[in-house]
Amino acid sequence: MTESPQAPYVLFLGAHPAISASEAWGVLMRHSLDPTLLAVSRRFLIVTTSAPISAELFAQIGGLDRIGTIVQESAKPIAPEEAASHLSPPPKGKMAIGVSWLGLPSDFGIPFARELKKVVKAAGGRMNFITPKKGSQINAAQILFNALLENPNAELTIMQHEGTHYLVKTVHAQDIQAYERRDTSRPARDARVGMLPPKLAQMMLNIAIAQVPEEAPLTIADPFCGLGTVLQEGWLMGHQMIGSDDVNRMTQASAANMTYLASEFPVRRNLKPKITEHDAGEPWPEAMHNTLQAVVTEPYLGPPQSSLPSPEEAEDYGDKLSRLYHRTFVALRDVLTKDGVVLFLLPAFRVDHGDKGFTFLPESFLDEIAAVGYRRLHLVPEELQQEIAGTERGTLLYARPDAIVGRELTLWQRTND
Repeated sequence: MTESPQAPYVLFLGAHPAISASEAWGVLMRHSLDPTLLAVSRRFLIVTTSAPISAELFAQIGGLDRIGTIVQESAKPIAPEEAASHLSPPPKGKMAIGVSWLGLPSDFGIPFARELKKVVKAAGGRMNFITPKKGSQINAAQILFNALLENPNAELTIMQHEGTHYLVKTVHAQDIQAYERRDTSRPARDARVGMLPPKLAQMMLNIAIAQVPEEAPLTIADPFCGLGTVLQEGWLMGHQMIGSDDVNRMTQASAANMTYLASEFPVRRNLKPKITEHDAGEPWPEAMHNTLQAVVTEPYLGPPQSSLPSPEEAEDYGDKLSRLYHRTFVALRDVLTKDGVVLFLLPAFRVDHGDKGFTFLPESFLDEIAAVGYRRLHLVPEELQQEIAGTERGTLLYARPDAIVGRELTLWQRTND
C-alpha cells in the first residue's frame, strides 16, 4: 500500500511574525522534516514537510499560535456544504465547531457558521459554533476551553490568499495553561529585573540551536540567568543547561524555579541545570573551556524606563551597556566549542524624537564584537529571506506595542582564526 502524502501545513505565526517564522523553519530543518515553502503572509506560512509535525515537537515551538492542515484548496470560495464534509459525525449529542477566517471580509464568519450549522442539522447532526471574541481568529483559550481539538469537535479556518481559497483544520494549538504555569505560577518572580516570556526563551533557543549540527542534549549556557526562564525552557527541550548570574538573589531564584519545574513538568532529572554565581564579563573556569555548543541569553538591558528617553540618554545607556556586553563576548569565546553560537539580546530604545521607531546600538559596536572572534549570522533562514524581513542588519526585533525598551535578537558564531 502506498502511504498517502502529508497534507500541507499552515503555520499560524504569533505576534512577532518574522521571529516566529524564523524559529519554526529552523525547528523543522533541525528535525529533518525538510520543509518546502508554498506560500507566506504576515499571518502564516504554508509548507509541506516530509513527515507529520507531532504534538510534542509543536509544544517546543514558542512562536506558533497553532498549526493546521489544508483539507481543501479551491479557486472558488469554500461553501458551508464543503466544509461540513470534512467534519467528523458526532456519535451522540452536539459537536462544537470553531470558525476562524483570514483574508476575507470582517463580517464573513458568523453568516458562514450559521449556514454550516444548518447543513449539519439537515444531515441529522447538532452543532454549536464558536467564533472569535476579537478579530477573525479564535484564540488559544477558546480552543482549549471548548475542546476544539477533540473529535468530533474542530476548529476550521477559511482562508483566501492570492486568489486561492483554503479550508484548514487545526491539529495543534498552544497550551496557554502550560505557559502560565511556567511563568506567573513560578515561586520566584521579580518585576524589577524584567520578565523574559517563556515563549521568547523558546524562540531564542530554537533559533540558536538550528545552527548546531550535534544532536541533543547540547550544553547551553545563560550567563545572565536571572529567574531561569532560558534554563527551564532548555531543560524541557532535553538540553544540559548551565546558568550563572553575578547576583546571589538571582541564582537562588533560578534554583527555586528549577525545583518547581521538576515538580510540575516531565524533565530528565540527570540534566538538571547547573547554576553558579559568576560575573559574565570575567574569565570562566578552565574546566569549562570549549564545552558550550551555544549561549542563549538576555543580559542586563539597563534601568527600567517609565518615559521615552531622549536620543542623548539612549546613547548614554547604550555606551554603558556596550562595555558590559563587550567583556561578556570576550569571556565567552573561551568556553564555546569550535563554531559555537551565541544568541544575545541587545536593547533597542524607543526614543523621544517624534516617531515610534527604535534606536539600536551602533553598527560600530557590532563590528567590535566581530573583531574579538565572532561572525554575525543572519537570523532569518536563507530560504525565507525573500519573503520575511528582519532589520537592515540581519537581526530581529521583539517589542510589545507599548514598550520603551525592545529586544534586538542578534546571532553570532565563534570564529577559529
